[in-house]
Amino acid sequence: AQRYEAASTIYGPHTLSAYIQLFRNLAKAIATGEVAEVIFVGANPKNSVQNQTHQTFLTVEKYEATSTSWQIVCNDASWETRFYWHKGLLGLSNATVEWHIPDTAQPGIYRIRYFGHNRKQDILKPAVILSFEGTSPAFEVVTI
Repeated sequence: AQRYEAASTIYGPHTLSAYIQLFRNLAKAIATGEVAEVIFVGANPKNSVQNQTHQTFLTVEKYEATSTSWQIVCNDASWETRFYWHKGLLGLSNATVEWHIPDTAQPGIYRIRYFGHNRKQDILKPAVILSFEGTSPAFEVVTI
């Protein structure tokens, strides 16, 4: 049945309910301490143990306009960061990085970077460990 709502919104008859759910979660996050969370396609963290290309699994970086560069604010050793690895099927996995934004964080543009090592195994060949990195889109931290 083609109803008015389904014909006039791209998400169908439950668009309003979906928006309410999203905005309720956003309002709750803002009111209770906003957490920046990024999910990356990742690799098993134990692959990074033997390879010292990167000294950390993650960094939170702030853009400095005066020097037009990104400065590291914290890493995986910082109290306000969390790193979760989720093993998937067929050798695929995800890495979730959370930054519990402290009250002392300066307003500005930030990004989160993830560093890892994946294990490449070809048939009848020895495994090769390759480093990779991922970068989140930039986001803004503001004072309330």
